[in-house]
Amino acid sequence: MSTEESYRLVPIDELKEVLHSGDAEEILTTENLYSFNEWLQRCQELASELLLSRMKELCVKYCHQAWVQGFEFSLWRAIIEGPVKIQESEITELDRLCSDAGGWWTWAEGEAEPLFLALPEWRNQYDQQDEPQPDLQAENLELKERIQRLEEQLQKSDST
Repeated sequence: MSTEESYRLVPIDELKEVLHSGDAEEILTTENLYSFNEWLQRCQELASELLLSRMKELCVKYCHQAWVQGFEFSLWRAIIEGPVKIQESEITELDRLCSDAGGWWTWAEGEAEPLFLALPEWRNQYDQQDEPQPDLQAENLELKERIQRLEEQLQKSDST
């Protein structure tokens, strides 16, 4: 390759398609396939690390804590059902990172560190959850209760 030629960055999904197509044999030799697989694995690891970092940042932003038990379920629900409180761009980013990493982070109660689960395992865990999770799709309940009390007080004062 001459110095005038340049490389093009390609999304991981596109590279996976090339690997699984018949064209991959023409593009990749046996010698560099191993190094490519190592590179792909490292990209997935970096995506998973970035995913965890963004999940923690969003927990601080929306829950004002480093981590809230069950927050990962709330984020996933926002990906599936669509965001209401959390921004669309944040959900889009999490979804992309999840796809690139091939999994999702969960933090089991009593564990010192979060655990990365492959997507099929995570989806199974999500489907089996039965505990209520922090609601990213509703406003702060305490604030709602205060507003409701104020409205009741206004109605009482208006009627007297």
